[in-house]
Amino acid sequence: MEIQRQALSERFAFLDLFRGLAVVAMIDVHVTNALVRIPADSRFFEYHERLFNLPAVAFLFAAGITFGMAAQEKWQEIRSGGKG
Repeated sequence: MEIQRQALSERFAFLDLFRGLAVVAMIDVHVTNALVRIPADSRFFEYHERLFNLPAVAFLFAAGITFGMAAQEKWQEIRSGGKG
């Protein structure tokens, strides 16, 4: 239980929030896309497609930052011979 508390205290809340908002936005995008049909030749369709691609990019960005931070900590641990 102590390990879980320590792991949670070392997390960055803004990254968790950012990823959570990206997931909610992706769900919203998919539901809206399934329910609303926009003609492909309209100007609104172009903006719609650009805007609706952003949540996936945002999630991948946040996941990559999180992975990089975790890998950096492990790399420091490996370089120091497992001490700390």
